Amino acid sequence: GRPINIGDLVTYINYNALCIGKIVKVTPKMVRIQSISSRSNTVKYPNEILVIDQTEYLTLYLLTK
Repeated sequence: GRPINIGDLVTYINYNALCIGKIVKVTPKMVRIQSISSRSNTVKYPNEILVIDQTEYLTLYLLTK
């Protein structure tokens, strides 16, 4: 997959919902993500997230609304 960097846009599953967020912090085991819609933070393992680019972000944003 794509490398994980601070500031990247990601998509992840949170309580049976598809969410879009931005990486805030990367630790050796976990990644802290700030949700785009609710401004809340969540922590996920790197294998639970998918790094997306701007065109994928626009498509997913329109699909989740």
